[in-house]
Amino acid sequence: MADNGAGPSLQVIGAARVAFTQQPFTGRQLVYYAISSTGPRGSLGWDAVRGLATERARWQAAEERFHAEVREAWEAYRAAVPEGAARLLPGARRRSARAEERMSRALDEAEERYRPVREELERRLARHEREERRAREERAHHWEAERLAARERERIRRERADRCSALAVRPLWGWRLDESGETAYVHRHDVDPAEAPPAGTRGSTRPWCAYDLEDQLLRLGTEGTRRLVWDQAAREAVVVECSTPRDPMAFEEWWATVTRRRWTSSQLIPPPEPPAPHPGTSPHAHGPSGSDYGGTGGTGGTGGDFGGGHGGHGGGWSGGHGGGFGGF
Repeated sequence: MADNGAGPSLQVIGAARVAFTQQPFTGRQLVYYAISSTGPRGSLGWDAVRGLATERARWQAAEERFHAEVREAWEAYRAAVPEGAARLLPGARRRSARAEERMSRALDEAEERYRPVREELERRLARHEREERRAREERAHHWEAERLAARERERIRRERADRCSALAVRPLWGWRLDESGETAYVHRHDVDPAEAPPAGTRGSTRPWCAYDLEDQLLRLGTEGTRRLVWDQAAREAVVVECSTPRDPMAFEEWWATVTRRRWTSSQLIPPPEPPAPHPGTSPHAHGPSGSDYGGTGGTGGTGGDFGGGHGGHGGGWSGGHGGGFGGF
């Protein structure tokens, strides 16, 4: 089999490097690989490789043969070396030297026969180590890219929220009902309307921020108003002010971002919420207080519309426009 470990029945095979010395050659290191007999063992590239069952058997056989040859060389040496009083007899030192030479040659031959298996395992371990290192680097690169992308998404999200909020707090908005009271036309005081709405009955008397505008539209919903018509020029101005080349934003997204109620569409006022279990205990985030039209203001000024809201602006249009809803 080629040294690429490819095949349908590849296994993870433990191959731990073992180095040892054998007397009398304490300065000589012998190396072999201990092959696991069953199951996946170890870490690829460190003490395990991928291979076939037939390769496992071949490597184990080579390991066992190497052990047997080293043991035979040692036993032959022990049998040839004089011991005890025999070491003092003439020629004992020469016999010991010849025994060491024979054992050294036997070890050389054992290592040479085992060398192809050792080098095969070393190559495969080195390849797996490179593959594992490359995989770790790719994972680290992927995680870093994900981290940077998440940080960029969060930056874009915060900047979008800032743009939406900056526009929402500005008192720019007004509304006007049609004669039936079922439709409200919404416009911006600082933007020339795309077209004038039909003649109506009543409307806001001063500019409101988006938060207060929502409260007033919800109040209109309790009186039977269901449909909203937003001036197209006002919608386009919102898109321009809240979008960037990298983060375009639709008007519907802006309205969904700045409103506290869930609006399925900016053109339909959601139905009234059911009464709270304990009336009066839940603070109203932006809602008006006091009477309806002409009532005393809440946190804002006094005058028409649904009481006060966020703003403290006087009645009429900002920027020199006439009072009431005026021209759309």
